[in-house]
Amino acid sequence: MNDDLTLLRQYAASNSEAAFAALVNRHVNLVYSVALRQAGDPHLAEEITQAVFIILARKADKISPSTVLAGWLCRTARYAAADALKNRQRRQQREQEVYMQSILTGGGDAPSPQNQEETWTHIAPLLDGAMEKLGQKDHDALVLRFFEGKNFSEVGAALGASEDAAKVRVHRALEKLYRFFNQRGVSSTMAILAGTISTNATQVAPVGLAKTISVVAVARGAAAGTSTLTLVKGALKIMAWTKMKTAVVVGVSVLLAAGTTTVVVEKVSVQMNSILQQHLDDGSILLLNRISYGDKHDFGYGSKTKKYSWPGHNELMLEFKLISKNPESNPLVKPAFYRQFRCVLRGEGGIEYMEEFTPGNFKKDSDGYYGDIGTSIIPRNSRWLWLRIEKRNEQKRYDVWQTEAEFKFANPASPANFKWTANSTPATNAVDGMKLVLGEVTVKTVPNYTNDIWNHIVAVPTEVWDNGVLLTNWAPAYTQVKDASGNWNSNLQKHRSLDPHYVWKLDMDFEMVSDFPPENIFTVPVPMRDNIPTSTNILDMPVSVSWDGYYVDVNIPTNRTDIALKYIRVTDAQGNKSSPGFGGGSWSKFGFRAGSFYQEKRGVLTQMDKPATITFAIVPNVHTTFYVQPRLVTE
Repeated sequence: MNDDLTLLRQYAASNSEAAFAALVNRHVNLVYSVALRQAGDPHLAEEITQAVFIILARKADKISPSTVLAGWLCRTARYAAADALKNRQRRQQREQEVYMQSILTGGGDAPSPQNQEETWTHIAPLLDGAMEKLGQKDHDALVLRFFEGKNFSEVGAALGASEDAAKVRVHRALEKLYRFFNQRGVSSTMAILAGTISTNATQVAPVGLAKTISVVAVARGAAAGTSTLTLVKGALKIMAWTKMKTAVVVGVSVLLAAGTTTVVVEKVSVQMNSILQQHLDDGSILLLNRISYGDKHDFGYGSKTKKYSWPGHNELMLEFKLISKNPESNPLVKPAFYRQFRCVLRGEGGIEYMEEFTPGNFKKDSDGYYGDIGTSIIPRNSRWLWLRIEKRNEQKRYDVWQTEAEFKFANPASPANFKWTANSTPATNAVDGMKLVLGEVTVKTVPNYTNDIWNHIVAVPTEVWDNGVLLTNWAPAYTQVKDASGNWNSNLQKHRSLDPHYVWKLDMDFEMVSDFPPENIFTVPVPMRDNIPTSTNILDMPVSVSWDGYYVDVNIPTNRTDIALKYIRVTDAQGNKSSPGFGGGSWSKFGFRAGSFYQEKRGVLTQMDKPATITFAIVPNVHTTFYVQPRLVTE
């Protein structure tokens, strides 16, 4: 590795083209692989690789003798790639190009190829971000060991350490990578992780690229194209900013050591290429205060931390902090009575996803007001995420939204890439003698609804046939939906789509939804005393009924997968029946909660008193699963 610096010094002293060409040939595959993982575009990766070696040529006489050149090249490649992606994003926004998913290659001939290929698919989009979080010595140790295939003796020599110390350094750095990936849902072993990185991290650069780079870089980029020189300039700015940031942190450490003052550096509010702070029109500051991803969150308002956990259900949760001289009058704290705000989440391409910023979301804490949103639907194949907060000022206008703030942050999620095969539509599943048919699933995107905050229209047409007869009173009552990238929704919503670029898995429960046979309908008393449930035996199973003063809860055992409950109505002591379609509550296959009952007399709705009886149906339930590729329709 010292030979790297010998060649670099030789080039710096005498402009030796042979010395520089040797360096390029030695490291071009490493730099190209980093660039390709970041950019996902072979042509852009070549341009980034060329920019990195131009920078090396320009800085040849300034690189420290203690530098591990392979590590330096990796970091410089990430800087150049970050600037290239920023430029590409701006170009995409201007031209409104359609997003095209990057193709990541994997595989290899090392042991356990299936495990390694699957692991590589998950870690490839995250690898360079994980490496960036390591300290310089840990970073360089892994580059030398796994990216360049050096033995521990060579790693130790490059780091100025013994072979045993190099083994310890590599093992500890690999442990950090393992924890990083494990926290993001990538389940593997350290052995598979090490083998996967060794096999896949460095790919062969295109034939002729090294020769082209040597000629251009030796001339300090004089023959390079405009776009390449733009990358060089942008990467050099990022390198200078990073060096300055390190100097500031070192300066703070020196002050602390000297005991002259007390300085606490908790976080950098604006990370490189991120936007985590916005100034609002009234002079307030809105911060994206915390970003959490996974199935467990220590999340809450300021100092009031709460723990959220839903094993196996990964979600993105974002906490905002509002700093204002007069927060009580800020619309985020005191919104209009209608739905005044919405959030728009997007990636580097693809469709936008709406989330609701509910009124009263922001709560007061000792040092400000805090609010949050959470979502299980994320553009997972995007390296960066943008979140735009929009506001409307007229209750009846859903077509005029203005941007209040927009944030940008690194995507903490990665695509799961489930290997699902879509059924051709119409698709038919035969279950219990019935034929369940799924038609073409479409996702239509619109700028806005005319009467709501959403921007998707999801159509999932179905039919149910029994003995050649179309059953018009059957429909999917509950549909759990996932896409192959890892997004999910516990119940399919027609106004909120998952990612239509991926195959969807639809777990559907079909039931009768109307025209129930008389033998399936039951009426039972509502308990007289609040919060004291009663149990009634119906169809040889217990049915629990309770009243809490506002809601009626009805439940059946959950071990009967072939049946379900359907709420019909309530009746009061005077015999008045509730009107269909009015009321509130929640429901599931094995229970429902109904409340806020209304009756209609002479065209006038009036709220009912306590119900005396409740009527429901116990209906057959049929479960099936479809895999489908939605068709995206853009307005």
